[in-house]
Amino acid sequence: MVFVGLILGCDGGDVKHEGGAEIPILVVDNELMVGEVNHSLPPEWLKDSWKKVEVKESGGKVKDVFVDGVNITQFGNAHHIYDAKVSPSGKYLFVWHMDYTPRKLSIYDLDLGVLKKMIEPGAGGSMKWAAGDLIFHKFGAGTNTAFWSVFNVEGEVLWAGATSGAELDESGLYVVIYPTLAADDGYVMIADVRDGRVLAKTRPVEIDLVQQYAWLNGETVRVWYRTIENEVKSVDMVLDFENAEAWEVYRREGY
Repeated sequence: MVFVGLILGCDGGDVKHEGGAEIPILVVDNELMVGEVNHSLPPEWLKDSWKKVEVKESGGKVKDVFVDGVNITQFGNAHHIYDAKVSPSGKYLFVWHMDYTPRKLSIYDLDLGVLKKMIEPGAGGSMKWAAGDLIFHKFGAGTNTAFWSVFNVEGEVLWAGATSGAELDESGLYVVIYPTLAADDGYVMIADVRDGRVLAKTRPVEIDLVQQYAWLNGETVRVWYRTIENEVKSVDMVLDFENAEAWEVYRREGY
């Protein structure tokens, strides 16, 4: 399922609310001023590094990963390279690859030009950079399953979980966790990517599956979901940074 994060922006004009009245809006110090109410702006999307990453043959039909023309991996044998990306800070490169099973995640320090850590996560799936140079690993185990782990550049697992649906938010700051079928009795949750602290959660009684979500401001997420009666409804979730719940109850056994 594609879980879409939509950012509601401002073009500097007027905004209409119910009733058709027009209210002037103004952005000051990253705060959206609407009438007398202040709303922080939605989180910015995580920007990719400007460094150029290429996968190409370096000799003997062995493919390597080059960053700005420099061969970083210097593999001695043939590898299948699933993905290779530079961190948002530009300091690190991850390479998701395999010569012999299992797949490997190699993390390189680009300032030193050396391999920092190589780990074997034990599953396939996809890798993405998150905010703070963290790595979000997501993989499945069949229909309506989502397993994930968050690594640091030392290759350490900071937290992990399993449910029927989960996505890294476009900001890279949060993991959005949600049910994709009525049989899943889990909550819709917004978790801090750094440690899994649950900043917001809800469980509409009639929910079947989540369809999409949008940031209304920096603290509020609106989630649209389909009910078991095939209706589309929405619920607003407000992030609570002061009373966040530790990630422990929602971790499924055996993971």
